[in-house]
Amino acid sequence: MEGAFTCDRIETLQFLTSQAAISIENARLYQETENYQIVTKNHNGKLSCHSAVGEGAEFVIELPVKAREKHSAAQRQKS
Repeated sequence: MEGAFTCDRIETLQFLTSQAAISIENARLYQETENYQIVTKNHNGKLSCHSAVGEGAEFVIELPVKAREKHSAAQRQKS
């Protein structure tokens, strides 16, 4: 169907779709930030990423065992 959209409407659609993509990416980054804070602040953990071109990437989450022991002790005290 030729001529269904004018150049102005196509430009507006391109603008709106690019803004939607930016919003989706921002939401994803916000979620990652929340996940990072849960691991690092709530659990005293560490996140790291090791990557090399052509070799892939390794994501590491380190959580200390002692933090769990403290949590278990706090739970026992509440009982």
